[in-house]
Amino acid sequence: MKHLTLLLTTLFLALSSVGAHSETAKKPSKAWESADLNGKKAILLKEKSLKATVLLFITPDCPISNAYAPDWNALRKAYAPKHIAFYLVYVSTDAPIKDIQKHYKDFQYSCPALLDRKHALAKRVKATVTPESVVLSPQGKILYQGRIDDRFIDFGVTRYTPKTHDLRDALNEITQGKRVSVSKTRAVGCFIPN
Repeated sequence: MKHLTLLLTTLFLALSSVGAHSETAKKPSKAWESADLNGKKAILLKEKSLKATVLLFITPDCPISNAYAPDWNALRKAYAPKHIAFYLVYVSTDAPIKDIQKHYKDFQYSCPALLDRKHALAKRVKATVTPESVVLSPQGKILYQGRIDDRFIDFGVTRYTPKTHDLRDALNEITQGKRVSVSKTRAVGCFIPN
């Protein structure tokens, strides 16, 4: 009888532990917390209805990031109604907050913006340049990472019209319930300062 009681107790504790771990796995970790441009806490991946969350790492002084502002706004306008969340992530370590807020306003960004001065989010997803886009599943898995399109081939080498629209293609596949066929591309831009 003692052995049976011990066995049942052990089984109960093991099952309780599994349930606790699966509950924890459903909640976004603290690594997905940041602050917006007004210093308020922002928690990513908390909305259950989202199909994906897109982060775009930028700095105000990167000309390549700035060139993509209209494209970014157009992507947000097209895909936000399809349950895709968009966030700008400013990775400037020393730009005054007023300059960053002015940059956000001047470029007429329409999505929330986060300030990642210590690069917690950038390190979490291993972003290295601006602009670099990262698409996250609701559980925080990287579905796509890289360039918005192939307009910028290398430093100083650009196309007038891009041949591929990598981020848009990934978002199309996600909204159609498909697996992202090209999950990684090389982003060209300004290096994220250490």
